Amino acid sequence: MIARLLLALAVTVALAGYGERDARAANSIEVTSVTMEPAADENGWQLSADFYLPISNRIKDVLDLGVPLYFVVEFQLTASRWYWADRILDTQTQKYRLSYHPITRRFRLSRSGYPQEFIDVDDALASLSRIRGWSVLQDVNLQDGETYEAALRMRLDASQLPGPLQIDALNNQDWNLDAPWKRFRLTPGIPTRTP
Repeated sequence: MIARLLLALAVTVALAGYGERDARAANSIEVTSVTMEPAADENGWQLSADFYLPISNRIKDVLDLGVPLYFVVEFQLTASRWYWADRILDTQTQKYRLSYHPITRRFRLSRSGYPQEFIDVDDALASLSRIRGWSVLQDVNLQDGETYEAALRMRLDASQLPGPLQIDALNNQDWNLDAPWKRFRLTPGIPTRTP
């Protein structure tokens, strides 16, 4: 009887932990697709990506109060070396600011100083979740046929939040919107697309 009770308790604890992992995974940003193509002027590459961007109602309420949210997209390219640590060839970041202006009743998404306005928060988030034509690897000389490892992720920059919300971000999973690095291989001469 005690053995059955302990087994049932162990299964319950295991399932409770499994549910928490699923909830955390559903609450994190995810890279859903990446495409890299050589630039038309043959100076660098053009990166396009789609992200799954789950924003909870709690974060939307804070945004409606006029608190801006800052997102950072990071890209990294490395060359593997068998004799030493991998060599980082390029690191790029793009910063986004999503804010709500109560006077105009519009959401504003700024990318590198270029603002776009939206009536609905979902439209602004849809635009934020799509990156098109980001120029990367402009000053990097890649060898044809050699394989490199690229990585991409998006995260909410909680350090840009007001002080009380930074404390809330430490204690609340709603604010933990970091995506794990999406790693993929880049071989010049072969188109790169990830599902």
